[in-house]
Amino acid sequence: MSRELTSTDWRRLTHSIRAGECVLFLGPDASCLDGRTLVASLVAELDGDRDSDLHWAAQTFAEKGYDQFDLIDKAQNFYQALDHRTSDFHRDLAALPFHLCVQTSPDRFMANAFADRRDKVPTEAYFHLRGGVRLIGGGSLGALPEPSAACPLVFGLHGSAENGDSLVLTENDVLAFIVRLVRDKVILPPNLLRLIKQAKTLLFIGFGFHSWYQRLILYVLRGVDSHKHWNSLALEGSRFFSLPDHQQTATYYDKEHRISFSHLSFTEFARELRQRYEVQAAERAPD
Repeated sequence: MSRELTSTDWRRLTHSIRAGECVLFLGPDASCLDGRTLVASLVAELDGDRDSDLHWAAQTFAEKGYDQFDLIDKAQNFYQALDHRTSDFHRDLAALPFHLCVQTSPDRFMANAFADRRDKVPTEAYFHLRGGVRLIGGGSLGALPEPSAACPLVFGLHGSAENGDSLVLTENDVLAFIVRLVRDKVILPPNLLRLIKQAKTLLFIGFGFHSWYQRLILYVLRGVDSHKHWNSLALEGSRFFSLPDHQQTATYYDKEHRISFSHLSFTEFARELRQRYEVQAAERAPD
């Protein structure tokens, strides 16, 4: 159940971004290298099936006799080797005035794309399952600035490769994360949670709505008043649209959360979104 974006959809999205009322959510399928998602490459390193979910592959790896250190070390080395990488997809998104990006992959592609721009100074923070919210590079959370177009925040829900113990890797890690999420509810600083709840548009790219726990994350972070926002958009890949129940899933989110699903190429979408935004910005600029 994928639909084409209308001119109204594009205008609504660019308007929300310009007003600072759109929160960007990047999932595990949003970061690619050499035509392959990072998560698929990591799964391969864990000797998992190429179609396996990362958490299942990590759980299987751990059950083959490897200890937790082996798993964390492999994942940490994988992501740290890409510590300074980004992509054209992320650069196109970074050219837009997003205030907040929430991601479930510990890569730094989005933060690096923001940092590559002269007009932006990003902040990176992450949730540590056993230690609350932390800043990448250290520092006090009390110094965490209010996110803005000039100082966007990239927040890692599933930890950071900077701290291997923070990574949500196995199925058991996911369950522990969900328990903490449901029990404590607030795993984001209050000002960030407020931005998510008040956002008029949520833009999900490669978020992985085929996974049940991603749906729960949205419900807890967004709250029960999600019907108050404008239409939101979720771009998903072939894995989602090949599932036999994807139409039911899309219908549920359309009715309950006003989220439409699209099978557009992530790269082409980001490029067109940037082009449309820049054209509109030029038209609005004073002579």
